[in-house]
Amino acid sequence: MEIIKDKNERVLLALCGVSFFTLIISGARFPLLSIFDNTIVGFLLTSPTYIAVFENILIGFLAAYIFYLLNSYYPRKKLRKNNLNLLNSCVASILDSYKRTRVYGHETALPYVNTECLNPEWLRLKIVELKRAKTDALKLKFTLDTAHTRENDFRNLLQIASSISPEHAERWLVLIDKVRLLSENYGKQPKVSDEEMNLVRMRSEDSPMHLYHLSLEFRIMELMEVTIEWLELE
Repeated sequence: MEIIKDKNERVLLALCGVSFFTLIISGARFPLLSIFDNTIVGFLLTSPTYIAVFENILIGFLAAYIFYLLNSYYPRKKLRKNNLNLLNSCVASILDSYKRTRVYGHETALPYVNTECLNPEWLRLKIVELKRAKTDALKLKFTLDTAHTRENDFRNLLQIASSISPEHAERWLVLIDKVRLLSENYGKQPKVSDEEMNLVRMRSEDSPMHLYHLSLEFRIMELMEVTIEWLELE
């Protein structure tokens, strides 16, 4: 059974367990302790009418809880999982273009996006690499292309993030902002002559695209940092 983390649902589960245990004890009809002889408590515990009413209440509570699990709790958990998968796929679409240097990453439909890049350890490692300012220029270009393509998708998915929790909505807004800042660099690539292309490939500081690449690395690094925070919410 899926682990129930919500506090209120844990209380309901505990009450259900107590009710089930009490129902078993009631059905066992143990002998009444002598200290309850000729007392109101003893009368209630041995009264067939009281026992029938008490057992019916317990059975009703158990039935209601099972109905809640089947018709509310599990469907809601499944919807939450599906929503998170969709949101994660949108984030992964950008990061996967960086990880695998995918020239057609911006064309990949969300259901087919590889989400292996949503690994906090891998993201932290890549953040360290980005700080060295030696990233392959093609990785930066393809990541930018995908961010530009997905920017509107991030905005449109805010409602889904809000349906999960306020914390997810807040973090998704930050993700939208980071994708926007990265996407703003689209189409602003400096012109490079054929003679300077070698400097670009070498990531030389004399390259006319040196500052442009530094800006892309910084924006991608920001996106990765916020992605780690997003994943921590799950």
